Amino acid sequence: MEIELIKYLFDKENGIEYDKYIFEDIEISCLKFDIFPNLDIKNSTQEIFLCRHITTSDFEIFYRFIISYYFLYEKMTIESFYTILYFLEYLRVQYDNKLRKVLILIFLSLSQSTELENDVVDKIQLHFSKQKIFSHAYFKIISQEYFKEFKHENNFEPWIFIKEKNFVLFEKYESFYTANRKYLLLLKGNFFEKFSKKITRNVKRKNLFIILLNTFDLKYLDIHDLESKYLKICCFILDNLKKTLDEIVFYNICVRDKLIISLNTNQTFIHLKKIVFLKSKIKTKLKFSNNLNKIEEFIFNDSCIINKQNSISEYQILERLEDIKNIIINSQQK
Repeated sequence: MEIELIKYLFDKENGIEYDKYIFEDIEISCLKFDIFPNLDIKNSTQEIFLCRHITTSDFEIFYRFIISYYFLYEKMTIESFYTILYFLEYLRVQYDNKLRKVLILIFLSLSQSTELENDVVDKIQLHFSKQKIFSHAYFKIISQEYFKEFKHENNFEPWIFIKEKNFVLFEKYESFYTANRKYLLLLKGNFFEKFSKKITRNVKRKNLFIILLNTFDLKYLDIHDLESKYLKICCFILDNLKKTLDEIVFYNICVRDKLIISLNTNQTFIHLKKIVFLKSKIKTKLKFSNNLNKIEEFIFNDSCIINKQNSISEYQILERLEDIKNIIINSQQK
């Protein structure tokens, strides 16, 4: 690759300087970039001017991956993973099946990295800034390609991002959670079963999941129909989620000590606006920590049973209120 670095005054009024990059053979990737209209011409030399905050070393990472498109990229690291994703979006790659194939190759290459043999959480947060230019559509393609590994045999995908207008829960619960479903990730029964079989026993797969989980465009996380035997997996996800969320909804789960501990210890959750428990059983005496006392709303709803006289049993209300009082405590009470 030939790179010519020059100071190029593109905007005379603002004095913005650009670096000029010249490279060859990018057309072998078969990807289509909106800024390269002539990539279909073989052996064409491409020239591009990039903002000076982009380093030559980062651009080289992207280029070397592109020209090795048909092979696993042996030098893939967490840094190069985010760098490649960044340039695909920065250079306005077209969202088509060719991009989907490239994403699969990126995931496979990263899954072979020795870097995934060790803890990855701290390294992920260093690259959040690169995600700022990602469009929601780009985020969605990334998530869809990764989650294909979990696709259920009957083609039902309960863990994929939900269409904005779809009802996620029964109508009677609509008032308890945010109506905007565009940034929702829903994890339920079959997902945890698949996770247990495919990922739990493999350190690299677990770390790859953590990386991708923190590369999704999330504001809302819903966890439904969690069996007690999969509680450890649920807590693993909560422990390693470092993106700032607005809301977490638990539906039809058993609230045990380990779940409360995970919510209390993840510092990211101090920015939550709402935690909702729907149709959930409380099996813990632990309380939420002071870290969570800034959350605007805690909602508990367990669908009180209606008796034959069409009225709610008083003892049921008192029993649930007592449970809720025991689990929620603010800093003034400690």
